[in-house]
Amino acid sequence: MQSKILSSTQTRLTLEDLLQRNKEWVTKINKENPSFFENLSKGQKPKFFFLGCVDSRKSLNFITQTDLGQLLIQRNIANQANPEDKSIQASIEFALFLEVNHIVVCGHTQCGGVALAHTCATQPPTDSLKEVKEWVRPIVKEFQDHSNEFDNLKTDDEKLTHLSKLNCLAQLKNICQTPAMQKAFESRKYPELHAWIFVMETGLIESLELPVTQWKAEGILPQSYPN
Repeated sequence: MQSKILSSTQTRLTLEDLLQRNKEWVTKINKENPSFFENLSKGQKPKFFFLGCVDSRKSLNFITQTDLGQLLIQRNIANQANPEDKSIQASIEFALFLEVNHIVVCGHTQCGGVALAHTCATQPPTDSLKEVKEWVRPIVKEFQDHSNEFDNLKTDDEKLTHLSKLNCLAQLKNICQTPAMQKAFESRKYPELHAWIFVMETGLIESLELPVTQWKAEGILPQSYPN
């Protein structure tokens, strides 16, 4: 019932509603903390960099109950850290410049980008969503490279959740190999790395175990990185 109410409310929203809500929010904040916006305008010192998905159901500030200025966030379809994407390269460089303590790739269950990649890998091709399909092609490769891991998974939800986890780890691995991170590793001054899955069905976040030993053996992580 609650999801139906939320969906109904969202479909009735207009741009004017959003602007009005902004004014109401500003009034509320100014009443509770008159110096909030003055302090906000003085700069940022976030301790967390998040790469997340654009999915409208997953607001990182909302699900972690954090305030403005606490999270540095980049979002794209299915939280991709494509090595050829200058945007992610620049964002990692900027995050390290700001001296964040943690870098998190946060995927989620019921991810449309992951579902599309699974469809591309298992069904005949179609002409729809060409640009999106090109964008999620690395996830298709993850499915193909780990196809044996899906044999014992019975439901589509189980398969898509597992693919979301593989994707998160793959994107974190890509981040580790960016020039900025490699330079940070060499300096021995680098943030902790994390892969998370937001479970849409429960609202909880699952922290994934990183293959630290394997990544060290492959030269992706420095030997100084804690196990």
